[in-house]
Amino acid sequence: MIHLIDITFHTNTEYADTDALLKAQQVSLFYVDAVKNRLQIEVIKHVSPTTIITEKRNFRFFTGRNSRGHIPKETIAHLRLAKPQVVIVQGLSFPLQVIRLKMIFRRKTKIIAWHHAEQPPAFPKRILYKLADLCISKYFFTSKDNAKEWINTAIISGPEKIIELPPTLTVFSKRGVTACKKETGMENGIHYLWVGRLHAVKDPLTVIEAFGKFAGAHTDATLHMIFQTGELLEELERSCKNNNQIILHGAVANAELETWYSAADFCISSSLREAGSVTILEAMACGCIPIVSAIPASLKVTGDGAHGLNFPAGDVDGLADALIRSTQIDRAFFSAQVRRFFTKEFSVPAVADKLVAACELLARE
Repeated sequence: MIHLIDITFHTNTEYADTDALLKAQQVSLFYVDAVKNRLQIEVIKHVSPTTIITEKRNFRFFTGRNSRGHIPKETIAHLRLAKPQVVIVQGLSFPLQVIRLKMIFRRKTKIIAWHHAEQPPAFPKRILYKLADLCISKYFFTSKDNAKEWINTAIISGPEKIIELPPTLTVFSKRGVTACKKETGMENGIHYLWVGRLHAVKDPLTVIEAFGKFAGAHTDATLHMIFQTGELLEELERSCKNNNQIILHGAVANAELETWYSAADFCISSSLREAGSVTILEAMACGCIPIVSAIPASLKVTGDGAHGLNFPAGDVDGLADALIRSTQIDRAFFSAQVRRFFTKEFSVPAVADKLVAACELLARE
């Protein structure tokens, strides 16, 4: 059985205990249970000295610190003893650590770097990243198009190093629609859902403006906005002040979102940039039809538009047009198609299969 270590070098200092840490990061860890009978998997996390550590099967915690190139001595000792065949490094921001890993393992261990929304660094940091690329066998990106800027700047030596795999997963599934609609108040008309942070890169103001243009001629349509942070709340409230077809719900616990996705007809994702969207995956798992900005990661998870509607990122008129098109499709048929595509390509078992296949391929090289 192939020995895989998944390691995060960033030291998490914001959690009182490791249970809280794993709960907060569960969307990137759902695959662990799915592969543990096919791979000897161990996940390494770094925490602060004050964090209460609870040991768990397949997980190991070391005390670390966030300083340039740092790998704790205890981590190094453990890695040398473990001698894994494959190591996944979470994130592309740790070139010095990657180089040190290669020095520890030499050719015996293959390294995969998993992209998490990082952007290519400027010169002279770029030189260090290019050196790290010599140590990395493969990269996981949600979409090969997300990797283009890394390849075009010659940080990543070629497209053959890219494997398409999203950094976040979901175990959501569709619940009883009638009950969910009643619980969320979505019983009549067409309901659109937006979930995200009120951050400029998520572009919620474009959604408000586009829906305002669309709503006048579609009085049975309602936009529900759920947001966990309030950076743009004042602007949002001003923009939809006189529109009773837009409801600002504020924060909703993640465990409750399954009900909202199951009740809504469409989920809008308006991000200007994204490594991978758990919102879109959660929506698709529940049969909620995605309407997404045409950025690489979002297009990838919607099958290049075959399993959702899309619009140019930041384009108010483009989104308004997509909303109009959404009223002209067979929603029941499209919803079932979306769920089937999600299950085949992006469910936890599907992603686990792809990850195991990547590890097996590298172990044979």
